[in-house]
Amino acid sequence: MDRRRRFKIPTLTVFGFAAFVGTVAASPIVYSGYDVGSTSLAGSPIAVTAAKAFDLATGTLSIIDFEGAIPPQVSVSGGRVGDASDSTVCFTPNLHCYATSPLHVYRNNGATFTFTTPIDSFAAYFTGWQLDGQTITIGYSSGKTAVLDMPAGNNAGGTLFFGFTDVGTSIRSVAYLAGSPSTDAVGIDDVRFGNAVPEPATIIILGGAGMACAIASRRRRQPQSIAN
Repeated sequence: MDRRRRFKIPTLTVFGFAAFVGTVAASPIVYSGYDVGSTSLAGSPIAVTAAKAFDLATGTLSIIDFEGAIPPQVSVSGGRVGDASDSTVCFTPNLHCYATSPLHVYRNNGATFTFTTPIDSFAAYFTGWQLDGQTITIGYSSGKTAVLDMPAGNNAGGTLFFGFTDVGTSIRSVAYLAGSPSTDAVGIDDVRFGNAVPEPATIIILGGAGMACAIASRRRRQPQSIAN
């Protein structure tokens, strides 16, 4: 029996208040922003905006910037850490792979993050984003999986921020597949992971937006009176 769920995700940043209502989300909520041809965060306003939206929704999470030791509760496989300017890490400057902070990057053609303590939120910057068909597979503690389709790439490369929340779930692994059959040479940096705890003000804003939507929906369903 195939127990995977697959989700088609647009390149625009996606918000959802449903993740903060109740204890279990119906599906992962994705935050995504892609700047074609960008070689720095200063030139990546769309990706940076998506990252800010994700951070606001989750609250403070742990971050792996690959400048020091990877936290003991996390294991990473499928690539190597190195200086982004090293041609063996990012191949050539034409691929636009770079470290978003401050020097080192995890260069790979795919990577798997495994967590000893379950999480419900994950995100990262992906630099040198060129190919289509790239995905992230979420591995839940229950044994079920969900596949997220990532945005299409561009030959000019660029910077992608991509993350998701699935509040109330228990996630043990996140596997990034850099395309199939061809794979992209991508740098991953500033990886966010943990369990979302949004700021109280964020919950109020999102909850208020949800209530407003519910009221508007109810009004649309009410029959209109007709004057004689």
